[in-house]
Amino acid sequence: MPAGIRAVRWRQRASGVIVSSVTVVTALSTPDAGKTAAVLARGFQNDPMLVHVVPDADDRLHQLPRFLGAVQRYCLRYGEVVTTSDLGGVACWLKPGATTLTYPQMLRTRLLPAVLMLGPAAVGRLSRLMGAMEALHHQVVPSDHWYLWLLATEPARVRQGIGGALMRPVLARADAAGHPVYLETHREANVRFYSRHGFEMVGDDVVDGLRVWGLRRLPGT
Repeated sequence: MPAGIRAVRWRQRASGVIVSSVTVVTALSTPDAGKTAAVLARGFQNDPMLVHVVPDADDRLHQLPRFLGAVQRYCLRYGEVVTTSDLGGVACWLKPGATTLTYPQMLRTRLLPAVLMLGPAAVGRLSRLMGAMEALHHQVVPSDHWYLWLLATEPARVRQGIGGALMRPVLARADAAGHPVYLETHREANVRFYSRHGFEMVGDDVVDGLRVWGLRRLPGT
């Protein structure tokens, strides 16, 4: 992200009154990485994919900060991670030309060890899901594009415009450069959310009984 802070205004109707506020979006600083990893863990605690990969709720609560923190670390090195000034949400992106994971990069960012620490059964479930998701990903967006790997909001802060605010700076840059944007979700409600930001469903699959939707946003949408 270019240097500087981006402020995105949003409006929320509360008790019949329109309340105006400002969500300040900025690049994640390394000292805050542990806190935003915890935000990711709380935001994805009940995500269908991660519930499938790590079915036990207590185990998931223990594993997710380390696992999602490693994903965040990968994106910090090979993409961009943005958050809000109060750490109310976080978005982890991979840049055009860097949207394919490699084992050397996973080792370099300690993502691969974090995956293996999930345990053999969880790794097997995750591998099947990721294989299907990667096949769909590269089928529907073979050209250079931005990839939104993770987007999470503090559970107590949902429906405050944070998710949309976190996406807007990169969406604007993608539009300016003529790049599409891609993401996957395992929640049907998220398909509706992302459609409001210009994404359309371009593919879906079912793996181990779990459905995944692939969503793409074309430049200028």
